[in-house]
Amino acid sequence: ALLGSFDFILYRAFSLLSGFLSLALLALVAFKRGGLVAAFTVTLLAGFSYPLIIYSSEARGYAPAILFSIIAFITLSAYISKRDLYLVPLFWLTATLALLSHMSTIYILIALGAWSVFYEFGHNGKKEAVGEIIKCHLLPSVVALLLYIFYVRGMSLGGGAEETIFGAIKNAMILLTGSPEGLLPAGLAALLVLVPLITGLFLIRRESSEWFFYLWAALLAPALIVAVMRPEIIYFRYFLVCFPFFYIVTAHCLASLWKKRYGRPIYIIIMLLFIVGNLYSLNGFFTGGARGRYLDGLKYISAKSPERDISVTSDHNFRNGLLVSFYSAYIPGKDIEYIDSDDFHLKGSEWYIRHSLDREYKAQERLYLNGIEYNLKSIFQHRGLSGYSWFLYRKNGLEVRVN
Repeated sequence: ALLGSFDFILYRAFSLLSGFLSLALLALVAFKRGGLVAAFTVTLLAGFSYPLIIYSSEARGYAPAILFSIIAFITLSAYISKRDLYLVPLFWLTATLALLSHMSTIYILIALGAWSVFYEFGHNGKKEAVGEIIKCHLLPSVVALLLYIFYVRGMSLGGGAEETIFGAIKNAMILLTGSPEGLLPAGLAALLVLVPLITGLFLIRRESSEWFFYLWAALLAPALIVAVMRPEIIYFRYFLVCFPFFYIVTAHCLASLWKKRYGRPIYIIIMLLFIVGNLYSLNGFFTGGARGRYLDGLKYISAKSPERDISVTSDHNFRNGLLVSFYSAYIPGKDIEYIDSDDFHLKGSEWYIRHSLDREYKAQERLYLNGIEYNLKSIFQHRGLSGYSWFLYRKNGLEVRVN
């Protein structure tokens, strides 16, 4: 109920702001090495990216994680070139904030560390190089270790349909290309990702050691973590923090194409395909139920319940309980009580919510819970990279209606 007291937009304001600031910083980074065309290109790539748009509008930590990762990269880059000492604590701060926003930023911290090792040993003596690496990376490394030991190691993972490692990587590559989900085969998606990545890295390598960071941020660090940790549960969004750095490299590749006279039509076609593909996914998201029609679901329950006091339970207390608590604040004139499923056998409930992350899930028309018959009344679908569909059941209901 406490969550419901927050304004819906303000609840997501920091994520939205982080997304816009990240766009501006990406353009700045791309402009520094690739000029105006690269800056314009990365703004289009990141600005129209379906997954980045979706997760920049959620209060889940991904958007600020991306923002602070970009700032950490900019800060370390400035320190490497200028050696101004005030940049070191600024790097510590932004790296720590990135970790606190989402632990998946460990990929970027590994990439920054690898880049520091590569640069320092290539430009300084062994003793000086070791000192610089320790000075910059010891504190963020300690923070990451403590977070893992005392927080991440015992954390229960969830919040999405479980994917295999191959499935998560495949989905990440498909979404990187701008293709709608399920359209491209894995091999073609890998080709469309690796070609601009390798080409862009080659172009950046001519001017800067930053290519080594991008190689690790976009490819090697995620591969290393997956190979070492072998996670039982993984989602493509755990690679989301790497997306902006892939887009920077791709922008350099496409900018070089634009500079060639014969390459401009190819550049335009590639950008149009990317933008149209992402707009298609966004249109499906907004017209197909978005993250879930939870408020509509509770409005339906309210409209079909003449009593002021309404009892609701579900098949997942954490996921559905939070949603009911949040959105019930927007249902005037009704007191919606969520009954913990562990107490269901004691109190019973007028309504029962079954949820599914699978958009193809087929719900049963009748459920029998503790000897009580519940009939399916209404279905509220979701269509997005996150969220759930709701299947609303009521005691002794009438016919099913699909919304």
